[in-house]
Amino acid sequence: MPAAAGMSKNLLLSIAKCFCRPRNSRALSALPSYVKIVEVGPRDGLQNEKEIVSTATKVEFVNRLSECGLPVVEVTSFVSPKWVPQMADHAEVMRQISKHQGVIYTALVPNLKGFHAAVGSFCII
Repeated sequence: MPAAAGMSKNLLLSIAKCFCRPRNSRALSALPSYVKIVEVGPRDGLQNEKEIVSTATKVEFVNRLSECGLPVVEVTSFVSPKWVPQMADHAEVMRQISKHQGVIYTALVPNLKGFHAAVGSFCII
C-alpha cells in the first residue's frame, strides 16, 4: 500500500497548506487555478539506470503508480535503443500495462520515427 493511500484527504491538504502557504493574499491570487501533475519516473527515472530493468518490472512499476491515484503517468520513451537502451522495450511496456480508468498514459515521442513507432504500437490513436 502506498504511503499516501492510508492518509485522509484532509490530512494531505493540511500538510500541503503548511508547505504552500502564500505570504499574502496577492500571492494567492497569482497562483494558477489548475496544476497538472505528471509522474515521469517510469521514463525519466529508469532511462539512466546502468543495468537494464526488465519489461515485467517496468510494467509492475507503472501498474503500482496507476493504483496511487496519479492522473497522468509518462510510461516510456519512443527513442532509439541505440541511444537509450533502457527504453528498447517501449512498445511492449505500453501493451502490457493495466490501463486504469481515470489515468492518462503518455510516452515521450521526440521525433517522427518515434511517432511512427508509437502509432504502430497503438500508443497513439
